[in-house]
Amino acid sequence: MNAESARLNHFINIDELKNLFNDFFDITAFPVGLVDVVTNELLLWVGGHDLCTEFHLAHPESAARCKESNKKISTGLKDAEETRIDQCSNGFVYACTPIIIQGQHLANLFTGQVLFSPPDLKQFALQAQKFGYDTQRYLEQLSRIPVVDEKRISATLRYLSKKIEFIVQKKWQQMRNEEDLSLALEAADIGLWNWDIQTNNVNFSDSYFTMLGYDPDFFPHTFETWKKLVHPEDLLKSVCILEYALSSSDPNWTMEFRMLSATGEYRWILGQGKVVEFALDGTPLRASGIHQDITQRKRDQQNLRDNEQKYRELFDNMSSCVALYSVVEGKNCFIIDDFNDAALKATGTTLKEILGKDVSQIFPGLMSIGLIDALRRVSKTGIAESLPLSQYQDTTLNLWVDNYVYKLPSGKIAVIFNDLTEKKLAEEAHAKKHLHLEQIITLATDAFFLGDPEGKIVTVNQQALTLSGYSRDELLGQSLSFLFSEQQLKEIPLDYSALKKGQVIMIERDLLHKNSGIIPIEMHSKMMPDGMFQSFFRDISERKKSQISMLKSQADLKEKSIQLEETNTALKILVKQSEQNKKDFEETVAANILSLVDPHLNKLKKTELNKKQANHVQIIESTLDNLVSPFVRTSMVMGLKLSPAEVQVANLIKQGKSTKQIAELLGLSPQTIDKHRSHIRKKIGITNKEISLRELLTSREFDS
Repeated sequence: MNAESARLNHFINIDELKNLFNDFFDITAFPVGLVDVVTNELLLWVGGHDLCTEFHLAHPESAARCKESNKKISTGLKDAEETRIDQCSNGFVYACTPIIIQGQHLANLFTGQVLFSPPDLKQFALQAQKFGYDTQRYLEQLSRIPVVDEKRISATLRYLSKKIEFIVQKKWQQMRNEEDLSLALEAADIGLWNWDIQTNNVNFSDSYFTMLGYDPDFFPHTFETWKKLVHPEDLLKSVCILEYALSSSDPNWTMEFRMLSATGEYRWILGQGKVVEFALDGTPLRASGIHQDITQRKRDQQNLRDNEQKYRELFDNMSSCVALYSVVEGKNCFIIDDFNDAALKATGTTLKEILGKDVSQIFPGLMSIGLIDALRRVSKTGIAESLPLSQYQDTTLNLWVDNYVYKLPSGKIAVIFNDLTEKKLAEEAHAKKHLHLEQIITLATDAFFLGDPEGKIVTVNQQALTLSGYSRDELLGQSLSFLFSEQQLKEIPLDYSALKKGQVIMIERDLLHKNSGIIPIEMHSKMMPDGMFQSFFRDISERKKSQISMLKSQADLKEKSIQLEETNTALKILVKQSEQNKKDFEETVAANILSLVDPHLNKLKKTELNKKQANHVQIIESTLDNLVSPFVRTSMVMGLKLSPAEVQVANLIKQGKSTKQIAELLGLSPQTIDKHRSHIRKKIGITNKEISLRELLTSREFDS
């Protein structure tokens, strides 16, 4: 039996119970009530004092106090032996104890509207005035409230609860073989069993088998039938639990196992039982309990686990940071329930460090960025809020974050935030770089123009104003072509298509100054990644003047160079002529010496000379050799290895002398001269060739 399927009024007659409550009130003067814990329905209330019904419950604020006190005293009751006593907000004592049947908490038993000591009349009078009661009537009713001992109220309440439990247990046993119980159990998908431990026979309700799809009489009603149907993997564990319960001081047990259904499918069963009869020596004689099909619950639990796993995977793998907080009512604080991986990474924390702690203690800087106030507002109103990008700082963290705060159906608060620190730092660096570039452009010596994708001027520096002669307002919004003549644009158009292809254009143009005519410029243009066009204009007027001056200097230099070349040519001719004249003179002198002096010298050497005369002749001959040596060292003489006599003959031939004339000059016979001629022709290599020896000796080949 569970709280969803069983109710106290299934097993007890409320009218019969009312008689018991009336007897209780007559004996104790304690009002008593019974509340179903599942439906929160007031099943019965007997003996309420007029003070509560006439005053406390009639006024909204004091009635709310009563309701809150009832909730406080009954919340969380689990133990059948537990009894709570507390004072309600209106000044009276209340007590509460749970009604637990077969381990199931079915109802709460209340008593109260009593006092443990005589009332403070002044205090109650003030309360009457606060809520607008008839003070005299209120104090009159107060005097009828019993003043009792605390132990007495606890004992009497426990007695009544045991009495109710006894009645219900008895009624339960009475109903186990009745059709009403069978229908109730079947409707609740519960099977009932009653086990005679000594004989091992078991009395199963029809629903015990029908919930598994079997006919009620399909199996014998024995303990072995249960063991046969239990899944083999679950049998040993289940038997151990059962044997332990039978041998221990706690006769109750609860276990989950699988049983074979008629379709061949194993279904999950929740089994609960209790030993209800013992022998005098404590030996268990009889046990009873229930089976409930929880297959769908198991499936739901598995689906829930699967969904939780999917949620966790999604939660942990989100790129955005996510935090979940529980709201602590009355303390205005928010407890950390969960952080996803992105949030842990951004904050440099671990779940172990932060779970279960107040977020304002872990992250003290959240107050300054307004997140704590946003959590409070969203918790109260349920209206989601977005917080703008702001800087979070504490002793260990320095982050730029935005926050989105919303309330979950469970009441928890979720915060999604993004760590935008890198983006913010990049923006600041970009802004700093942009400012730096602006300063560079401002201080640049060249004129700067920035155009939009349509070519309209959007930014200029001071140098652009100075160079063009226009004001900033006159330039902004104009096309860059505004600064050039139509004729020049026809000849050299502004090539935006080339710029869009990524080309950098450097070209010389003539800029139209507003007042001073044409200024030659050098123009550098480029398209930026954002589609904007930038151009730098440099005034090259001085460079142009320098180029013109340099060209004029180059022309003058070229003209002078030509003149020098002509002079040099003439000098070369004169030098060559001079060298030739010198050569001719040397050859003539040498020839004359060889032809006019040498013959006589040879004749003189043939005469009888004394020693002194021979020395003089030798000196003369040596001197003549030195004079003739330039001619003798010519390439023709050195290359052909002519003898001195052959040299004399060759030189005379070159001068146009005939054989007879040479013979007379040298004092030799014509035959000897012809013999020298033959040797010369042979050495030159013109033997047997029809060529004049004189023409050859005077040719350019021998003129060096």
